[in-house]
Amino acid sequence: MRYIGPFFRINSLSADEIKFQLFHLSKESIKHLELQSSCGILASMRHLKKLLSTNDINILKDFSPLICLYKKGHPLLIKSGKHPFSWDSDSFKKEVMVDSNAFLTLSLLSLSEYYNFFEFIDYPLYNLNKVYKAISKTQLDFYSDHLRNNDGLFISKKNMGDNHFDSMSLSKKNENFLFSDQALMMCAYYNFYLVSNASDKDMYKNFSLEILNMFSECIDQIYDKSLDECCLLCFAFNLFYSLSKEPKSKLLLIDLCDILIDKFEEKESAIKSISDASFVSINLLKCYSNTGLCNFRDKAISISASLAALYNKEKGYIDVPDDKKDIKYTSIELALYVINMLMYSNHVDDEYLTKQLIPHMYKALIISSDILNSFPEAPDLNSPERYKNFSFDAADLIEESKYKLTSVESPDSSGLASIFIKNVSYSKKKFEFSHSKTSFDSTKNLLLFYMIIYLFKDDFIQTICEGVKPEYKEQLNRTVPSSNTKEASINKINTSVEHVNTDTIEEAEDDIEEKEPLERTSEPKLPMNKPAEKNLSNKNSKKSK
Repeated sequence: MRYIGPFFRINSLSADEIKFQLFHLSKESIKHLELQSSCGILASMRHLKKLLSTNDINILKDFSPLICLYKKGHPLLIKSGKHPFSWDSDSFKKEVMVDSNAFLTLSLLSLSEYYNFFEFIDYPLYNLNKVYKAISKTQLDFYSDHLRNNDGLFISKKNMGDNHFDSMSLSKKNENFLFSDQALMMCAYYNFYLVSNASDKDMYKNFSLEILNMFSECIDQIYDKSLDECCLLCFAFNLFYSLSKEPKSKLLLIDLCDILIDKFEEKESAIKSISDASFVSINLLKCYSNTGLCNFRDKAISISASLAALYNKEKGYIDVPDDKKDIKYTSIELALYVINMLMYSNHVDDEYLTKQLIPHMYKALIISSDILNSFPEAPDLNSPERYKNFSFDAADLIEESKYKLTSVESPDSSGLASIFIKNVSYSKKKFEFSHSKTSFDSTKNLLLFYMIIYLFKDDFIQTICEGVKPEYKEQLNRTVPSSNTKEASINKINTSVEHVNTDTIEEAEDDIEEKEPLERTSEPKLPMNKPAEKNLSNKNSKKSK
């Protein structure tokens, strides 16, 4: 019965509870990657001190915040030495990818809104709201200063130097740029404008709108891009319109969705590509939510119904026609498939899909497939996250199994960070999954983590506190575990992320040479002014127009 129990518990999960678990996974994984993994260039504490209070910076000094994330690394947790629970630096592929770093910053900004709910409830958790926004600002300034070419376009680079800000040495991977990278950065800068109370936040908005204007001028160049590129572009514009409600971005979003449908239908046996079909459907369903255009919803429902029909519930795999004995799936394929099914279930009245098929898919494709190295532990009983309405009342306790299935190992027990591995294989003969390599790819993981946060954050908050931020007056007579001291704050945050010493982080130079803006031509270009620059001259403003 010890082994039968988890099976029945997983089948009792609802679609909403699966969203709850996936959000918890993404929230905690982003926290680990940003504050603890050291898998990237470490942020300058000198810069962060300018943005945070003394108490906030004292808490942050127990971690190793990243100013950017590397492309690859091995997620084995090193539990001894100078940086306990960081990753092996020798395993890092020190490429700084635009898309994964845009998703990292977007994740931090979105999660900062979640932690804002704890303002009058729990200081250490609310502190993450301020810390994440400060880190995001330094990241965005870093991207504009160091991840652009001479035309002002964002490009990926590689670090030939050390993993500290002041000793890094970035060089171009190549001269190529991606439109999707520009679109994702457009979203990140605009999102910062929305959540920030910084005096210069309008600069980030204006910079974002400059990127939007670039797309208006070169939309014709997108028609020949790949389906993958168009999927990312469409996702970015879905996000941007939901953030900004800019009419221009809505028109571009509709155009992109039309392009997406055309490219999907042109592709032979498109439904065989699980990731393409799922990503197209996710985009179309989100576009329907943003625009109300029913043709996008209808197309997505048709695609999703075809995808659902591929699932073999008896044997627990997606039956893509193939003569091979083993079917190879990427983590992107399996995760996007389940995410799309969760979204699809909101648009159809199908009790069997919601209550039986989706929980079975989640168990087989996400849990039993082992595409995750581990799953973060549920919050401690002393955390308000474990109680509905943050009440600390026993009657409102949220069961541990709602956060994490007991059958799945935690990072502490597995020794591996909670990330999606590259791929798995399913044996048609043995009816089981297997994988041969445990590795971290930021371009895949950050897309999935952010997509989950973006799509399911509101559902998570609705479940915990019905989407209502507690007011201060409601907390006056509430008994809350004592935590409003600097020492308690550090210990509280470290219950979910073990602290890492950052004494070796070196200080960065303050003065960064300002680049001159370039005249706009028919080729895509972005203004070279740094978005955080507070004193743009009239002369430079005229040049950039």
